[in-house]
Amino acid sequence: MVFSMDSSERRKIEDIHYNKSYEVELIYAINALQTDYQSGARELANNAVEYLRVVILAAWPGPRSIDEWWTLSIEAAKKLIEARPAMSVAMKAALVHALEEIALGWHIDSRMADFMNDTRPDKKGVKGTDLADTVNMKLDQVLKERKEVTQKLAQGFATWMETSHRTNRNPDHPIKILTLSNSSTIRASLFAFLTKTSLPISLTILESRPRCEGVDLANQLLASLTPTQQSNISILVAPDAAIGTLMPGKDCVLLGADGIAGSGWTSNKTGSAAAAMLGYLHGVPVWVLSESDKIVAAGEDGEARSSGGESHPAEELAGAWSSGGKGVVLMRNVEVYGHWFEDVDPKYITGWYTELGEMGREQIREVSAETWTRYKAVFGD
Repeated sequence: MVFSMDSSERRKIEDIHYNKSYEVELIYAINALQTDYQSGARELANNAVEYLRVVILAAWPGPRSIDEWWTLSIEAAKKLIEARPAMSVAMKAALVHALEEIALGWHIDSRMADFMNDTRPDKKGVKGTDLADTVNMKLDQVLKERKEVTQKLAQGFATWMETSHRTNRNPDHPIKILTLSNSSTIRASLFAFLTKTSLPISLTILESRPRCEGVDLANQLLASLTPTQQSNISILVAPDAAIGTLMPGKDCVLLGADGIAGSGWTSNKTGSAAAAMLGYLHGVPVWVLSESDKIVAAGEDGEARSSGGESHPAEELAGAWSSGGKGVVLMRNVEVYGHWFEDVDPKYITGWYTELGEMGREQIREVSAETWTRYKAVFGD
């Protein structure tokens, strides 16, 4: 789907003055987000913050007041959030944080005086160039903080795993972990654990069709390790269908998250539900590794269920089939499943590990309620 600014959106801001580059950059940003299937939720959310920066700055010169520029910023953020339903939870959290910081810098609550496009010092009001500088400063700060949150989670996870598995354990017996897809949070956490522990690790990664992100995880993880660290880990990449055979005997299952509902339902890459259910069946702890900003606001659980219903064309899955013969014939006669994301029932999840530490369902509900208050303050609806 290619985004374009429709007439209804034009009417919403028809009385606001803005540089037409605002519209051009917004359309470009939305199309870029809609076609980015390489980035995970966290990475895509960071990209959305960068796009928001470009779009907000593109509106100047034009707005006659901070209120007008703020309205344009809110409208841009909403459109960016809507661009990828499956990643909307992560993007909404990142963009709300960005808007909160911009509002703080612009003193939105104080309703400062109108400013002039003419920035001569003798003109009364706020200079647009100063506000633009504030946007850059605040969003640089937001992106830095987001990186620090992931690092804090990863380091905390490494210490937690070391403590949990060091006690009463044969040091020659590897810690057996199963995961899937290519969550940047899981990748950072595994890397932190590998650089901290001397315990051997056996890592099973499901290939995660149709794009085989699990293979990417294996490649990126190995590329980040020294030869000594590589000698401490064995990696098995396996077809998704082998999970029933591979699950018994594992020490833990690690899942990422694209969204976590206040009720605990967790959305992630297709294959996660089977991994969680089989882990539960075999007595293997199932942990979700995620930054706490993936927890949706209270009353918005639907945003974290089935990841917004995002569906992909049949060719995504059928690309591995024969291009001349049965694959082509089959495509004409059957429906091809195109959903890449699914929900994991919290009853199969042992717990969630975030930068705040271990979390259970009660803690998830508390964060969800706090998130609702913040979102209401920014969007007002």
